Amino acid sequence: MMENKAIFIRQYIEHWLLDEFNGDVFLVELTCDITDKLTIFMDRISKNITLDDCVFVSKYIENWIEENAVLSDSFSIEVSSPGIDTPLLVPLQYQKQINKKIVIVYKNGNSQLGILQQFDNECITILPIEHNVETKKNKMKKKNKHLDHNEILTILFRDFKNVIPYLEFKL
Repeated sequence: MMENKAIFIRQYIEHWLLDEFNGDVFLVELTCDITDKLTIFMDRISKNITLDDCVFVSKYIENWIEENAVLSDSFSIEVSSPGIDTPLLVPLQYQKQINKKIVIVYKNGNSQLGILQQFDNECITILPIEHNVETKKNKMKKKNKHLDHNEILTILFRDFKNVIPYLEFKL
């Protein structure tokens, strides 16, 4: 029964977000546990999700749930972005990362830094970037350079564990 509730809520929220935000905001993940705790992760194509976006969606969904008695009276709701270090889960997240640095984590634990060029239902295509950390005189240095500007690497989804946006902090 809980799975059916989650599917029903998911379908409603996906359609509502599409209409309300003209396709700019999309659902990444939704869970509903046995205590009727609803957790919604969403993202935005044009920019990052804001706190105001989360509050707006939370209030709307809360009212919809109450008006339609979708969950018990003791339900709770949490709405947020997936987080900056969370693996990509849905195609629109991959679309948002086109021409940006990503880290591919392989099933064996190794990782690959690259610039996402394209993706489809079976694979991603990246421009690999060398990513080495060396210790010289107790200082850590990173090397980020393109291996070969003509070298494009295509990786099947079945060959890696996940893809994470690459965070770069400049001081």
